[in-house]
Amino acid sequence: YDRYVAVCHPLHYAVITHGGLCLGLAAGCLVAGVVNSLMQTVIIFQLPLCRKVVNHFACEMLAVLRLTCVDISFNKVMVAISGFLVIMLPCFLVLFSCGRIVAAVLRIHSAQGRHKAFGTCATHLVVVSMCFGTAIFTYMRPMAGSSAEQEKMVALFYAVVTP
Repeated sequence: YDRYVAVCHPLHYAVITHGGLCLGLAAGCLVAGVVNSLMQTVIIFQLPLCRKVVNHFACEMLAVLRLTCVDISFNKVMVAISGFLVIMLPCFLVLFSCGRIVAAVLRIHSAQGRHKAFGTCATHLVVVSMCFGTAIFTYMRPMAGSSAEQEKMVALFYAVVTP
């Protein structure tokens, strides 16, 4: 939203992105993350584990689900719902915002102005693409189609390269 306002409404940037809005957006992200994490943690703690060794770099949710010896279809549904709310919905909002930014930049008459506006957003879009891309690859595909080795490589990319 910050990049959208900066590019599409530069003269109103200070008025639109006031402290209350920024605080509200940050608080909304924090609450969504805490609620999602708490929900997933409580659900996973209810599962009996057959194995004790996590074949992953971290105690990641999908890796822990592989340790169970009971039906995890409910957990798969919760991962899908959580993935939509926490990954896909923000991704769609970012893509919508990017579309509006590109449309606004293409209306700039000078080549130098277009170059400066695209330069401002390019690095942000690369990092956002890597972040959402790895999250979508990890959480929004069928668990049967993924291997632990693929998940470890994607998690390593997500944890090391993106930051």
